Amino acid sequence: MQRCDRSWAITAAWGVLVSTQLLLVVLMTAPWLAHCASTVGTVIAVVIYPLGLLALCTLAWSLFAVVMPRAARR
Repeated sequence: MQRCDRSWAITAAWGVLVSTQLLLVVLMTAPWLAHCASTVGTVIAVVIYPLGLLALCTLAWSLFAVVMPRAARR
């Protein structure tokens, strides 16, 4: 079971790294999209904003999985 716990922690740690970077990209792109009123800006916003929400949820899950103590097993 230690191997399973370690792989869970490694996956969660990678999730923290990746989702943080993705969330930063979305947050840096959002102000630019607010000023862009063209069709391209609207299409990008439709793709980027749900991606940001997904990154935020993934970051929350990953942080929870890294910080959460594993239940004691018999």
